[in-house]
Amino acid sequence: MMRIPKKVRDMPWPEPFTGSDTMNFRVAVQQPVVEGQRLLVVTFTMNEVKRGKAPWCSASWKDFRLVCSKKYQTAAVTLRGDRAYKRRSLSDTMYAAMATHPGSCYPEINPADEAILTRWLGTKGETSNHHLPELALWVEETVAVEEKAEKLARGEILDDDVTLCPRELPEGLVDYIQRVVLEEDRVVLYEKGGWRGTCFCCRQKVRAPSASERFAQGRIGYCPECGIRVQNILKDGAMFAADTVENVVTGRRAVPAGVAAGTRSHGTMAGYSAMAEGNGQMDAAGQSCGQVAARGEI
Repeated sequence: MMRIPKKVRDMPWPEPFTGSDTMNFRVAVQQPVVEGQRLLVVTFTMNEVKRGKAPWCSASWKDFRLVCSKKYQTAAVTLRGDRAYKRRSLSDTMYAAMATHPGSCYPEINPADEAILTRWLGTKGETSNHHLPELALWVEETVAVEEKAEKLARGEILDDDVTLCPRELPEGLVDYIQRVVLEEDRVVLYEKGGWRGTCFCCRQKVRAPSASERFAQGRIGYCPECGIRVQNILKDGAMFAADTVENVVTGRRAVPAGVAAGTRSHGTMAGYSAMAEGNGQMDAAGQSCGQVAARGEI
């Protein structure tokens, strides 16, 4: 995420703006040069006449400043009176500030500042609203690219990759989950009724000690046999499908065989992917492919 330079954070805010009761805010555009790059700084000053005239909405009516960098393809927003900054779309910020949008707002902006936006965005021809919709689109596309890059760096599965899941469960998947995934996740997989189950830490059949301690979906407790802290999951229930089967199925298609990812779950998925290609053996140390993959060894 973009870090707003101190030079920009220390820039003075404009004087309060009072315009006609139809205007939302005043827009001021600046282009300071910081660390060898020319930034775009767009300041939105709320119209004092509008403050308090829409008690039905939760708008903050705070002035805010948008800072954009073409060199690093990044953007950030900071609010007046707040030293913090965040990555946020212009549309979301504008709606939170005054319950309006770039395409429907009524801004005051002088021709010189609008010309700066035109040059910076590289837009040509007419604009629907002083180039604010085009600026909002640039910010949204930039934020999307940043977030995608960060997800890939963390080894996360992208939302679009979920569509790669096969309609049918791959052969051997449930067996793999019971041998590898449930042990790593420290799970007691219990039967309906909550009295009997299997602990995948000690591999023992277990029974709930009492009626008040029966196994329940999602409950954290301790295995009656080995005493390890475990999570209770109903066999063939929705939680079992969501937290184990669907994740590993997605990983089987989204993570190539032999690629170790940065998280334990992705390591397990890579392990299953390798197993599915015929490498589902335990190594000499008794470790599964998923455990080896989590360390980056396959």
